Amino acid sequence: MQALDGPRRAGVRAGVAGLSMLAVVAAASGQLVPPTPAKTPPTEPYTPPAAAPAAPTPPSRPEPEVDAPLPTLVKKGPDGKVVRLDVHVEQAAVEAMTFDEATRKRIDAGLADYRSDMDRRVIENPALIVQLIHQRDAINNHSSLEELQKMTQGIGALRPGSLLERLQRSGAINPRQKRRAEQVVQEYTRAVTAEVNAEAGNGNFDQIVALGGRRIFLEMSGEAVRSLDRQLAKAEPTMELIVSGLSLSTVQKNQAAMLLGPAGREGIPEDRRKHIRRTNLRALFIDVLNDEQRTSLLKATSPELVMPKAEAPKTEPPKGGG
Repeated sequence: MQALDGPRRAGVRAGVAGLSMLAVVAAASGQLVPPTPAKTPPTEPYTPPAAAPAAPTPPSRPEPEVDAPLPTLVKKGPDGKVVRLDVHVEQAAVEAMTFDEATRKRIDAGLADYRSDMDRRVIENPALIVQLIHQRDAINNHSSLEELQKMTQGIGALRPGSLLERLQRSGAINPRQKRRAEQVVQEYTRAVTAEVNAEAGNGNFDQIVALGGRRIFLEMSGEAVRSLDRQLAKAEPTMELIVSGLSLSTVQKNQAAMLLGPAGREGIPEDRRKHIRRTNLRALFIDVLNDEQRTSLLKATSPELVMPKAEAPKTEPPKGGG
């Protein structure tokens, strides 16, 4: 290192002294050198948000319900003709179809309620049921459209109504089951209608009207007649006792005794004897009793169907004179 000469050493010492003096002056004037800034605190480690829950697995689609084959009510007899039903066609349809046990129980309960409702109507309309039976017996004497329409409209309170509608409203069957039952009914109805039209002859409008009108009347009035026969059969074991309490005239008692006597000879088969007995019971109801006695007989047979009459509200006598 080259040694400094005298003048240079004097200049360096003067510069150092000047810096020292500036530091003293700055301190005296309060202008301090700012402190070193504190270190930035460490940030917390990054935590990613929790993953969104996975979407639930959609439920598997139910297997399509497989309908059992529909039954048919169209049965042909030995003569090749459609065998007519002896029950309401809608009842025959639901009885022939396949249902699970719970549905079948609901349907059976609905059928029992339906029959009880018709039984109650027959009890309340004895004159009308007798009129319908007489019209059915003389149905072949009526052929005009006007006559047959009037008879059908005259069924009135004994019109059965739709059993399938009633079962759906009560929850016994669902709409799909109702539609399937209707298909069974329609198949039978179409077969019978086609057979009636064929018997009348193509183009023979008057004959078609006569045969078709008679069939409709017989089908619509049939449920009321079956109700009467059902109630008379229920009364059969105690019919003599019931009749004895009906205040019959002497003539009526003699007629009743003849009809309620032994049903023919001992050699008659049991099914024939039963038929005679049922025929006689209907004759007793229609030809011997009057309307009041008919109602009393049916009420005694099915007291559970008799609706109690509501009592008239009691009113207090007016206060004060007058």
